[in-house]
Amino acid sequence: MYGAYEVYTMFEIFIKTHFSGAHHLRDYPGDCEHPHGHNWKVKVTARATGA
Repeated sequence: MYGAYEVYTMFEIFIKTHFSGAHHLRDYPGDCEHPHGHNWKVKVTARATGA
């Protein structure tokens, strides 16, 4: 403890990735009724002050 403050060590880990997925909307009056896909970019970060 340093005075009125505590010192914490911060740990951080992350992963960046991408994926594709497809779907269709049944009985939808439009283009989405037919199978189609989307591409996604994802970054997930986990942080902790201890292990």
